[in-house]
Amino acid sequence: MPADKRKFFMKSERLGFSKWRKDDIELARLLWGEPEVTHYICAAGVFTEEETAARLRTEIKQDEEYGVQYWAVFLSASIEQEQFIGCAGLRPYGSKQGIYEIGFHLRKEYWGNGYAYEAARAVIQFAFSVLNAKKLHAGHHPDNEASKRLLEKLGFMYIRDEFYEPTGLYHPSYVMQRKVVIRKYRPADCRTLAELFYNTVHAVNVKDYTEEQLNVWADKNVDLNEWNRSFTEHYTIVACDNDEIIGFGDITADGYLDRLYVHKDYQNAGAATAICNELESSCDVPVIITHASITARPFFEKRGYRVVKEQQVERKGILLKNYVMEKIKNKEILK
Repeated sequence: MPADKRKFFMKSERLGFSKWRKDDIELARLLWGEPEVTHYICAAGVFTEEETAARLRTEIKQDEEYGVQYWAVFLSASIEQEQFIGCAGLRPYGSKQGIYEIGFHLRKEYWGNGYAYEAARAVIQFAFSVLNAKKLHAGHHPDNEASKRLLEKLGFMYIRDEFYEPTGLYHPSYVMQRKVVIRKYRPADCRTLAELFYNTVHAVNVKDYTEEQLNVWADKNVDLNEWNRSFTEHYTIVACDNDEIIGFGDITADGYLDRLYVHKDYQNAGAATAICNELESSCDVPVIITHASITARPFFEKRGYRVVKEQQVERKGILLKNYVMEKIKNKEILK
């Protein structure tokens, strides 16, 4: 197709993005006709001619219906066919608005040049800044180690394995939340934090505690004055997404990590990690101590905490199990 009849709607440093067109079948064959490309995205490992044409139609239909697709990607110096390197883009993920799945396929001759990373970064920026996406999902064939490394480099976090019908396999699935901003606590935040605390306990911890236990743990009768006093005395921070508070945590000067709660919709999206990183780095102490719930224990163990003891905490005559856990920050200080 002549260069003057096709334009890039988005560019990165080396790449240009263009929407697929009905007469792009030759480009589609160049990409999805390569067994090395299709090996990880379909059960047969190769696309038939009809499957290649169907994939092109699917991408065009996605754009018509949702305004996104896995866009055709070119080296931005030219839009000629020989400079076509693959595709990268978005598709809706499930039925929720503002949540997309990211994907990218590159022709083999362009592997190893950083193009996949560059294309993915451009798509991520487009998703969050132009589409105002809330969350991005991604996945890869269980044998595709290169894609795994790339997703981790991009900042995606593994959440679970999901069944992928085209391959008939369970693919590792990842998520990226829009960038979380961490700031210091303000007294005006107190009521919002109390509400987030109640809602999180009753939504997230329900798998590990009975309703009776949850009701004595979080009963909506928070003493806001007392909470504000403790938040002010401790080092307290909140995590925000577009000025909406999605999590909070606090730690004492001597290293007791008191509270850490993240909104149910932001679980496994990096918010808890960001809060914990800031809290731990704020204390110049050799050991961090926390009392972790059954639900939170795996999170802290992944961060290097170990269980010191299991205990039963009494609340209004009801016992709740949690764990005293510690993380050694500086072994030299302990000597």
